Amino acid sequence: MTAAAAFALALALLLWPPRTGHHRLSQLRPSPPRHRRTHPTRVLLLIPPIGATLLAGIGGLLAATVLTWTLHRQRTRANAIRKARHIDIARADALNLLVTQLRTGTHPALAAEAVAKEADPAIAPTVTALATAIRLGSHADNSGNRLLRAWHTAHNHGIPLADLLDAERRDLAERTRFATQVEARLAGARATATILAALPVLPILLGEAMNAHPVHILTATSAGQFLLPLGALLICLGLEWSAHLTANTTKPKTPTNHQIPSPPPRTPPCPPKPQPPSS
Repeated sequence: MTAAAAFALALALLLWPPRTGHHRLSQLRPSPPRHRRTHPTRVLLLIPPIGATLLAGIGGLLAATVLTWTLHRQRTRANAIRKARHIDIARADALNLLVTQLRTGTHPALAAEAVAKEADPAIAPTVTALATAIRLGSHADNSGNRLLRAWHTAHNHGIPLADLLDAERRDLAERTRFATQVEARLAGARATATILAALPVLPILLGEAMNAHPVHILTATSAGQFLLPLGALLICLGLEWSAHLTANTTKPKTPTNHQIPSPPPRTPPCPPKPQPPSS
């Protein structure tokens, strides 16, 4: 297989369209024109498959494609977790500032507008929506904005808005602290999984040092062309499985049934047995 064919195959795998209903439905509604941006990360992802094809043929292409896709997927997942953690911290800081201003007697709309100017850009639209809802007197709670739900509850039930937002801030801080502790405790397990995934490289180096030529077997024989992508696939499956286990561990489980179970019915006590008359 030539380098051009390997490049075309890797490009087709990376640019494969998403198979989601949202993508298909979005094609029915014209969207405003947007400027196309070049993603240098996707261009860099083509380098390992092309280099592996030139060195190891079709087996190297398949192995490098699977490994590159797995590593890129794990990096994207780690960046998403890091971004979500940053947003949670910024939201907690904004809630803390908003609660402080409300408890000093500031009008909720003025407090929300002031916090929106100083909040993180990822949190500013949420706080601005709260200020707009207070200004316009909108109390709809059908949106996903938790601040608007708190304002709706405070307006309808007479609960202080500062208390509701403070409860939301404490809950967010507790969930962030729990996730941080779990991430710190799982650092050793993730390091162990990474070391185990990279462990097959050591026997190959030892084999080359002993003149067994395992690289030649993997790149120039038919058996090696089969074993090379198979080993890469097993390594990627192990990495994905360990990432799946750690991802499920970091998410606190919530009970599906929120109803309080009713206590079992009490049986009436047995009447005392009559004592025989003493003689």
